[in-house]
Amino acid sequence: MAYVMIPGFLCERCAHRWIRKQPQLPEPKVCPKCKSPYWNTQRQRPLRPDVDPLRNDWTISREAV
Repeated sequence: MAYVMIPGFLCERCAHRWIRKQPQLPEPKVCPKCKSPYWNTQRQRPLRPDVDPLRNDWTISREAV
């Protein structure tokens, strides 16, 4: 099986990943999920420690409940 690398985008705010339907267009202005115009800028303060930024769902530890 062959693997193909497809260029896409990753929101630094909500960790949403997406691929443009028209790759010849310039870089997007906002994230399609959270609508943040700062989607390509690293957060100044990190997310909560019980949130994994590379997953789209929230993981809550037993101690937090």
